Amino acid sequence: MENIEISKYIAHRTYNIGKKDSKTLVLNEKTKQYILLEGITSDFFFYLINNENLKEFLSFNKINNLKEFINELRYMDILASDKVIAKYSDTDIEDIKIVNTVIINNMKKFILENNYLWLVHLNLTYRCNQNCVHCYSNTNSDKKELTTQEVYEFIDNIVTKGAFFLIIHGGEPTIRTDFFEIVEYARNKGLSVELFTNGLNLTTELIEKLKCYWLHNITVSLYGSNDEVHDNITRIVGSFDFTTSAIKTLNKNNINNTIKFRIIKENINDFEYVKDLCKKLGSKLVYD
Repeated sequence: MENIEISKYIAHRTYNIGKKDSKTLVLNEKTKQYILLEGITSDFFFYLINNENLKEFLSFNKINNLKEFINELRYMDILASDKVIAKYSDTDIEDIKIVNTVIINNMKKFILENNYLWLVHLNLTYRCNQNCVHCYSNTNSDKKELTTQEVYEFIDNIVTKGAFFLIIHGGEPTIRTDFFEIVEYARNKGLSVELFTNGLNLTTELIEKLKCYWLHNITVSLYGSNDEVHDNITRIVGSFDFTTSAIKTLNKNNINNTIKFRIIKENINDFEYVKDLCKKLGSKLVYD
């Protein structure tokens, strides 16, 4: 069979491989579209992209319209192609399901009932380049961190346990010199990756590099609608301007992002103004 390569913006995970209820969930991070494969086609996809025992699998299992099936995966940007792919036929292939909210909720239930993980948080560091009044992390934290190899082993472990989403945070995770190596490793393992950051390190150059990894979302902490409120909480002069500039650059590059606003006594009266600012910036707002 020809060489098969998965598209760089795809996250995926196969559950119950080799069983009748085998399922593969695929997420296109470019379109945010979920696709579900079930049964034999789920197993086939697993062997196809991992280049494992594929000939042996096909000798025992028949896939109807195999060429059409692979073409459809390319047409949907799941498999990479060096040319424009036309839809093989006007008829949708029944083995490929476009996933709606109901199916996603059922899939979560299936994953948990089968003792798999769905979402995992990874705290890369307690170190931070801010010194927020409410935070447990601090600028000069000497708490022991996982080594790069230990992080890789952690990722391998959660992938084995079926994790689909990985949220990377800290402290400020972009402080680590191996930050991009870790993101790349996680994406190559099929994980959908989200980043929690304060935005101070999100320079134009760093954002340009992040685009290559097709993160699911970047959540940026914002504590006020102006520098007086925000900088008073972060205790870093100029942090408001750095952070809002980073958010603007994310939106300019069409990178999915969310502003997170933590309500504390120092900014509770600024909440409505923050909502207005988020609308101007063009970013979603979550708060707690």
